[in-house]
Amino acid sequence: MSERTISGRGEQSGTDGAAHLDAAQEKEFRALANQWHRETDHHSSTSIIQSHAALQKIVRMGAPAVPLILRELNEGRDGHWFQALRTLTGESPVAKDSSYDACRAAWLAWGRKRGLIA
Repeated sequence: MSERTISGRGEQSGTDGAAHLDAAQEKEFRALANQWHRETDHHSSTSIIQSHAALQKIVRMGAPAVPLILRELNEGRDGHWFQALRTLTGESPVAKDSSYDACRAAWLAWGRKRGLIA
């Protein structure tokens, strides 16, 4: 018998206790992330980037979206994911006034420490 359980939101929980998105939800995440990048990468306004409907839908996916966001950062796909990560995790491993690269490195280290990314 599998040690995975499925919550009422369709999230799967593995033996590590972390919730994971199922394949359909991961596909939805990818589509939303692509839309968000396509429609905001040319903007410099963080308020436009952060308030975009696709990013807000990703945030509503909850904590299971965190490993996918970290994977985006780890694969070098830029994006201002940091506010979404703070919202989803309630944490901020980033020093105040850090550069984009420092923020990215801090969140990736945070994710590796918790086993969310390799």
